[in-house]
Amino acid sequence: MSSVQSSFSRSRKMGIAAACVAAGAFGLGVMPGTSRPALASVPANQAARSAVALAVDPAGSGYAFYRGQGDAVYLRTVRNGTWSAQAGLGGTIIGAPSAAVAGNSTMMVGARGTDNALWVRTLSNGIWGPWQSWGGSMSASPALAGASDGRIYAVIRGPDGSVLAAARAPGGALSAWTRLGGRVVTAPAAVSTAPGSVEVYAVGTDHAVWRDALSAGRWSGWKRLGGTTYSAPAAARMPGSVQVLVRGTDNALWANTGTAGAFGGWRKVGGVLIDGPAAAGSPAPGVDVAVRGTDNAVWAATWRSGGWSGFTRAWTPSAPAPPASGLLGTDWTRIPTGSKVVALTFDAGSNAAGLPSISATLRAKNVRATFFLTGNWVRDFPAQANAIIQDGYLVGNHSVSHPNFTKLTDSQVTAQVLGAQQAILRANGADTRPLFRFPFGDVNGRVLADVNRLGYVPVRWTVDSLGWKGTSGGQSVQSVTNRVLAAAQPGEIVLMHLGSNPDDGTTLDAAALPAIIDGLRARGYGFVTLQALTG
Repeated sequence: MSSVQSSFSRSRKMGIAAACVAAGAFGLGVMPGTSRPALASVPANQAARSAVALAVDPAGSGYAFYRGQGDAVYLRTVRNGTWSAQAGLGGTIIGAPSAAVAGNSTMMVGARGTDNALWVRTLSNGIWGPWQSWGGSMSASPALAGASDGRIYAVIRGPDGSVLAAARAPGGALSAWTRLGGRVVTAPAAVSTAPGSVEVYAVGTDHAVWRDALSAGRWSGWKRLGGTTYSAPAAARMPGSVQVLVRGTDNALWANTGTAGAFGGWRKVGGVLIDGPAAAGSPAPGVDVAVRGTDNAVWAATWRSGGWSGFTRAWTPSAPAPPASGLLGTDWTRIPTGSKVVALTFDAGSNAAGLPSISATLRAKNVRATFFLTGNWVRDFPAQANAIIQDGYLVGNHSVSHPNFTKLTDSQVTAQVLGAQQAILRANGADTRPLFRFPFGDVNGRVLADVNRLGYVPVRWTVDSLGWKGTSGGQSVQSVTNRVLAAAQPGEIVLMHLGSNPDDGTTLDAAALPAIIDGLRARGYGFVTLQALTG
């Protein structure tokens, strides 16, 4: 990857989306699992399965929130470097949570529910309230910012990639959503600098950081801060200034400090991150930071008196629970269910030509999907690998280099699986376990047992769309659509591809996807990820 410092000097314009998201069209729903307690099988020291959210209360105690097993929200507190045991807050979320402190006694955690709405839970006077929907329609994780007067700001990325903001006064209702425009490729970050003021940061289509600010009732408009990152930024308030932090393209933490909207330039802090950082202002005064490292652990650092501390590991994560025994010994071709659900899956091993169209279709039609990535692909297409995670899709392991597995030795199988696992984790923070797909569907009992031993459940397909053959291979958009619809059955697993045909350049799967989704829905089918198979 290129160095962050050199890439921070680039200058391009942020793409502005023409489409408008109407606040009245935002879907509301019930957040699945909101009343469910933390799963008994969750290890006490599980690894976070998302970027971390961080908030610091007026007494200086830090609250770190993260998505864990079962996609529920978990919490740990930290005081003077000592971390608490984890507590479960329930819910079922997509992506990472966000958190903010408002006034002197209110803390809020927010997240994207499975209905794509913003859901929040509030800690007030030591008591957590229930999950509540704040509506909206999100295509990435949200951002929350708390003001000293008790006001809470919520910022989201809409389905068309534009940014929207709303506010709630103490004891009041959430305002209407204000469309800030822009077209961003990550979740936003937000920080309140004073009563009635909030600053919003997001990453544009040029992968640079951009800023919009509300002051005296008016938004400033987007201004470019530069830098290059594929992950969501973080922002923290300090006395008289704001510190913005990103994960650079070298995977290190970078910081930029601004006063009254004037920023001094990016400085490398260090460390090795696997996704965006979390940051919060501390009454010390200073900034507290939490990140995830390549060991899948959470690491913490602080900024005090103009200098950064070293990173210290918050807790040592336990190994994930192995797959259920009933899932082993099978290369699954369908989800064993009588319900009319379909899992759309996309393999990525060549290029990313079809991803923009596929992602736009899935967003527009509110369909979740599973992506199987190779290690070589995420190295070649880091921006696209991170876009898949920002959109909240499930990721599986498709080997490092897409070889025929039955021709490999056991040690070579291990290297392919674990090499891809680490490459994907480093590229976009996704832990691919327990989902694996054999390249070419090439499997026998020996390599199946090898993959099971490594903690993976192999998933094949019910139907191959054959879109990868392209028009040069005798396929068309209509033939791809017809083939998938003809195979419709409960638990159907559909194989499609992100890349273009190498001979004719077509992306038939991307072109056929709208008709496939509409056709399956017309037949009474809904859509699930492969988590419906593995739990």
